[in-house]
Amino acid sequence: MVIACGLSECLARHEATVAETELLVVHAGSFRVPLGPSGERPSGVCARIGFSIDADGRAVDVQVSRSSGFRSVDRAAAQSVRNTEFMKGRARRQAALVFGM
Repeated sequence: MVIACGLSECLARHEATVAETELLVVHAGSFRVPLGPSGERPSGVCARIGFSIDADGRAVDVQVSRSSGFRSVDRAAAQSVRNTEFMKGRARRQAALVFGM
């Protein structure tokens, strides 16, 4: 899983909320983007996923807050957040992670 990608445009979007959220990750969900119709994956793109973390360490209210421009990347990033385990007892109303390729 790529949370903060090495792409400069993603790093520019890597604000405090994302950094704080990364510290709460116990086990990251996998970030797998399916191949497109041409057999390739998009590159040079990133998606920001906003969500809340409940008291049990689960992501809830998962939404794409900044699209990559590719539905497959956005869906894979959102699913990765849903599959990520966060610290229990550290509920947050605002959390976010950035995924890039």
